This record gives sequence, C-alpha cells and structure tokens, in this order.
Amino acid sequence: MTGAEETPSRNDAGAPSARGAGNGRKPRVPPAKALFVQGVLLAWLAVGCATSPFTGRRSFQLLPEAQVQELGASEYQNILEQSELTDNERLAAQVRRIGERIALAAEVALEGEGDPGRLEGYEWEFNVVESDEVNAFCLPGGKVVVYTGLLTVARDEDSLAVVMGHEIAHAIAEHGNERMSQVMAAQLGGVALDVALQDRPTEVRQLFATAFGVGATVGVLLPFSRTHEREADEIGLFLSTIAGYDPRAAAPLWERMAKVAASAPEFLSTHPDPLERAERLRELVPEALEYREKYGPELERRVRAADAQEKKQERKREKRDASLRWWPFVAAAPTSDPSVQ
Repeated sequence: MTGAEETPSRNDAGAPSARGAGNGRKPRVPPAKALFVQGVLLAWLAVGCATSPFTGRRSFQLLPEAQVQELGASEYQNILEQSELTDNERLAAQVRRIGERIALAAEVALEGEGDPGRLEGYEWEFNVVESDEVNAFCLPGGKVVVYTGLLTVARDEDSLAVVMGHEIAHAIAEHGNERMSQVMAAQLGGVALDVALQDRPTEVRQLFATAFGVGATVGVLLPFSRTHEREADEIGLFLSTIAGYDPRAAAPLWERMAKVAASAPEFLSTHPDPLERAERLRELVPEALEYREKYGPELERRVRAADAQEKKQERKREKRDASLRWWPFVAAAPTSDPSVQ
C-alpha cells in the first residue's frame, strides 16, 4: 500500500466505527452464503458431532442416518437391477458366510464397546456382481456388493474378509454420511435430505454415489479421504479378526494391491499408499488379536446358538414334510364307521 495508511475512525466512545461510514459508503455486510456457512458450522458444533467406533475420532454429520439408510436401500436395488449377479452359488455362499460373520462381529463388539445402537436399522444383504472391477462397497444399512474382479487380488477367505471388513467399517463409521453432509452443505445449501431429494433428486443421487463409492473403478474402493481409508483399515481389521479370520492376510493383500495401484495413478492420489497401508496393518495385528480374545468367544457362542436353532427348525420342517407325505394315504384309508360310508 502506498501513502499514509488508513486508520479506522472512532466514535465518541472510542470504539472503531464501521469502515467507510464517513465517506458515504455503506458498511460491508457479509454475503448471505457466508452467513449460511457460519450457521451450518455452528449447527455442526451443536448437534452434528459423532464419534467413530474403536478409534474415537470426532466427525460432523448433519444427515439423519435413517434417511441415509433408506436412500442406500433404494440405490442398492437400482444397482442390483442394473448388474449381472453371479450364478456361482459357491462364491455367493462364501461371500454371505464371510459377511454374516463380520456383521455379527460388529454387533458383538459394538455392544461390548457401549455403542449397540449404531447398527439400528441395519438389514444385511450380501451379493456378488460379475464384473472385472477390483471393487466392493457397503451402503448404509448393511447393503454389500462384491465384484468378481476383486478375487484376482483377494485370493482366499482371509483376504476377502479383510476387504469386506474394510467396506463394512466405512458404513458403520458413517464415513459416507460425513462426506455427504459436507458436500450438501457446500453444494446444495445445506437443505434437508428429504427436501433435496424432492427438489433435486438427480443431483442428490449422484452425490450419494460419489460419497459412498458406488461405481468407483479404482482400487478396492472408494475415493474416501485418506483419514477415512486409514480408519476403515483399522476398524475393518478388528472386525474381520473378531469374526475369526487371519489378520496377517491384510498386509500381503495390500502388497498385491500395490501392483493394481501402480497402473492407476488416480488411485494413489485419493488413497494412502498401499505399501504404507500394508506396514501399518502389520503393526495392528497384535491389537486385532486382543479384540478377538475379548469378543471372539461371545461371537462363537452366538454362532453355535444360531446353528442349534437352525437345526431345530430344520427338524421341524422335516417332521412336517413327512406328515404331509403320509396325509393322502390317511385321507384315502377306509373306515369302519358306518356314519361316514
């Protein structure tokens, strides 16, 4: 600045007066958008604070999780209708079995950590889509898709469990809700989700797809933030280990993933370095095994109870079917009662 520096004028009380008040110009008023952003931030501070399980990280979420889950269920059906589901029953059963154990591990661990309500509204589904994409995702409410292309990297059950645990961790830590809240505040004016869906449905659904990694073509998943990816690695490893899978499979998985990332520079721009992740996951193995020791026995108890209940129901079905097979012969048998002749 050249010349004498301008100093603010002062009123009779000695307080600075509004800049420009003496030269005929109106005082500057903060733009409405800036005021709105300030209001959103204050609302976040007041009511939007959430805590991630296991890590304790604080995050800001404006969207009601029930509405996000409802949108997730709708999008999940759209995806399934537009995709080719595998006809490999063995693979589909394998993914369901792994997913159900990890879901149960989440239930047991969250109860033990004092956060049982986090899975409220979850109705787990696990499907396999025929695609060359090295990808998987879990939408809010427990809606999981695994692409067959992932199996070129996740070559065994333990590796597949690491990936599925990672995706489920994104969902239960509500990373997508956090991202969607941030973007809606910036791009859609922070309006309520149901209002945005009514007024701008296409834009909201595109935003949802981006926030939750639906249709991502790079790597095991989503261009979540690096913070989200690291957190999902940690939580996911704990869950898959509690579920009974070997946490030592995680590091070799990400070493193989490094080769996929090498041919996709955009992967490295949005994800932590795969070899860095592999090393960190190695360091987390002892802690993951501690969680298994803490929560694994309760998980196995519930698995045995569920198996026993299923066998009991199966015996009832067999007994009922057997009685139905005999029913035509019983009905056709002659009787000595003259009243029925």
